[in-house]
Amino acid sequence: MVSLRSIATAIAGVALFFETSLASSVKRNAVNYISFIDEPVINTPSHRIRADSHFDLLFSLHNGQQKIRLKLEPNHDILHENFAITHIGADGAVRSVETVNREDEKVFKGHVFIQRVGREGWTNAGWARITMHRDGKEPVFEGTLRIDGNHHHIHTGTNYQQVRHEDDPILSASEARDDVMVVWRDSDIMSFNPTELKRRGASAALCDSDTLGFNSKFHELQDFDTFGAANTKSLFGRQSIDTGTGNDGSSVDLESTIGSVNGCPTSRRVALLGIATDCGYTSTFNSTEALRKNVIRMVNDASEVYEKSFNITLGIQNLTISDGSCPGSPSDTAPWNQKCSNSVDLSDRLNLFSAWRGQNEDSNAYWTLLSTCNTDSAVGLAWLGQLCRPGASANSNTGGRNETVAGANVVVKTSAEWQVFAHETGHTFGAVHDCTSQTCPVSSDAQSCCPLSKNHLGPAVR
Repeated sequence: MVSLRSIATAIAGVALFFETSLASSVKRNAVNYISFIDEPVINTPSHRIRADSHFDLLFSLHNGQQKIRLKLEPNHDILHENFAITHIGADGAVRSVETVNREDEKVFKGHVFIQRVGREGWTNAGWARITMHRDGKEPVFEGTLRIDGNHHHIHTGTNYQQVRHEDDPILSASEARDDVMVVWRDSDIMSFNPTELKRRGASAALCDSDTLGFNSKFHELQDFDTFGAANTKSLFGRQSIDTGTGNDGSSVDLESTIGSVNGCPTSRRVALLGIATDCGYTSTFNSTEALRKNVIRMVNDASEVYEKSFNITLGIQNLTISDGSCPGSPSDTAPWNQKCSNSVDLSDRLNLFSAWRGQNEDSNAYWTLLSTCNTDSAVGLAWLGQLCRPGASANSNTGGRNETVAGANVVVKTSAEWQVFAHETGHTFGAVHDCTSQTCPVSSDAQSCCPLSKNHLGPAVR
């Protein structure tokens, strides 16, 4: 584990673009096809594994038409050695704190191998992130596979039913169970054009992070020196190349640093994070264990993006779980913990949560609030470039609305939860949106988003 200053310095000059695994912070379209995990086998003599096991996991998809082999190893860094769960009541008071035995959490990463027509043996086709819920002869697991660039999302039947889009295929009663594993792919999303932004709809505001006043004035507000010698202007490469007028990167020459890895750590670092759940989110789970496993799975899946791009692992240090019964009125100690209502939008929740996060003195790089309260189609919101920033500060946007800025973001529960979490974490790291020429003006002196490459404007959310 590393200090706040080490993490902040590690991402200095980072090239802020990601692979297409960073999905939209706007609700996705429905999928037109799902598959099931068939004949899963843990390839060990007893079919049993431990948290520190290295093993192969075999199964098939599409009614046995595609054979899959995963070569897995433990992701040791995903949980901090002092990982603890804090339970708070509806009044915001701490009810209990429990530690978690690392041996109980079977969290793995590795590679996907498939059999290709005309070739002998197995071919490496991508990466895998798996959380094992049950081992033995009838294993149950969830996670994400990236096969030939196409993400395969694995849910139990129960979880799929909870987070499915209203127009996704419906499971039968025999399929909507904890021991059934459902798979949907990014390529199954209807009306998906790989040359367009999935998060760009009719609204000119992409993900709602573009609408925050602080984010639009990010460069004007960079003069504070949070990290001593490593000030904010030196921490977030693309945002700091030029002085500008804001607008999520406006007037900044983002194109000149595309592909640069200057400042990225040469050895693995761990960004510690805290996660809190509001009452609505907690109430969607049957047990604390189910909630905990879902959160760990989400972070494990998203961490792959940051490990690959920046050599930084996302590691959970704190999990704060609110009671599943929402308070009649918000408490003073946890005002972000309240039921969904039209009077409190996603931006309000981020401000409330940021104020709470600013009062907590810890070594976390940032905090995430998990909720079920979307605003229209928006399912994620984050402050730009606030990684490893202690405390909170006030900002007044152009509309006169007061904002509380901190190292915090909000993620709403969906079937693509890990992708929204990864996307909003990207903003916390300092990443701006990328774009196409049709949807975002780009020139050498006016860039409100980042081109995909120096020669091409292609699919965004990279």
